[in-house]
Amino acid sequence: MKLVSGLTISQIKEYLEDKEENMEWLLNLAYTCYESDDYVTAFSLYNILAEHGNCTAQCNLAWMYAHALGTERNDIFAASWFVRAIEQGYDTAVNMAKRCDANVHFNLGFI
Repeated sequence: MKLVSGLTISQIKEYLEDKEENMEWLLNLAYTCYESDDYVTAFSLYNILAEHGNCTAQCNLAWMYAHALGTERNDIFAASWFVRAIEQGYDTAVNMAKRCDANVHFNLGFI
C-alpha cells in the first residue's frame, strides 16, 4: 500500500527504526493528512507512530477510533490508546478522552 510521497508502510517503519528523530516529521505529516481530510492516511501514520510509543500519535489515534475517522469506530481501541498516552503523562489525552461519548468513558473507567 502506497501512502504519502509513494512511501509504503514498511518503508515508513524502516525510516522510524533507522532515525527516531524522524518521528516529528512523520507526526507533522500525519497531522497535515488529518487536516486535509485524508483520514485513512493520517490513521495509518498515527498507528505506526503510536506503536513506536509516541504519545501524541497515541492520543490522536484514540480520537480517530472514537470518531470513526479513517477506520471503523472502536471504543475499546480508543480507550486503550488514550490510556497508553495518559500513562506517559500526556495530559491532552485526558482532556480529549473527556470530550468523547459515554462508551469511551465507560471503557476508560470514567463512569
